[in-house]
Amino acid sequence: MSDLFGGTLPAPGPQPDPYEGMGQDARRTAKRQERIDSGWHPVALHRLAGNGKTCGDCAHLILKDGPMLGAGAGRWWKCTELLYDGRGPDMRKWWPSCTAFEERS
Repeated sequence: MSDLFGGTLPAPGPQPDPYEGMGQDARRTAKRQERIDSGWHPVALHRLAGNGKTCGDCAHLILKDGPMLGAGAGRWWKCTELLYDGRGPDMRKWWPSCTAFEERS
């Protein structure tokens, strides 16, 4: 491989895994925090609104009930902008709001 000026570049080696040794939950949390730090919503993948509001202030955030009996029963915060077939990623009320933010009435 050569660069723009005809010189040769070393072959890229394996990149270290920055999440090595982390469990699944810790890895997911670290990746989501990286997205927030870089100006993106951790789940919606919209830019952050920068309005000082959180997902908990948004009209799109709803509390969705799980099945009544058996495994999976519970309640989860969901964003109506991300629901498909009644399902979508779990949200956190404290996450910074994204550009799809609408004030709760």
